[in-house]
Amino acid sequence: MEYALSGDSAALVRFQTWERAEDEGGRFGAADQYAYRVDPGLGVPEVTALPDGRLLLLERGFTSGVGNTVRLFLADPRRATDTSGIDTLTEGQESVRTVRKTLLADLVD
Repeated sequence: MEYALSGDSAALVRFQTWERAEDEGGRFGAADQYAYRVDPGLGVPEVTALPDGRLLLLERGFTSGVGNTVRLFLADPRRATDTSGIDTLTEGQESVRTVRKTLLADLVD
């Protein structure tokens, strides 16, 4: 999940949410899926869910001659479009509202 799925825009990764079924012994099943726009050249190696539904995300990358880029974001998927029914995510899809994100810290700077 660090990078985009095959066929999706390289700038968009998907976050899959899960729900516990009340029947079937409380097993988990796939629920909504959201598009998250990563900064150019970065991937998402770590995600932590907060109790209110927001996420803490680490984006990171390495560029030869430049070095590491590491950024911590607060992301809010609560108003994002469910993309589970969309086969391919592309840049500028008007029907898709991506996860809103706020930079908390640039760990290199």
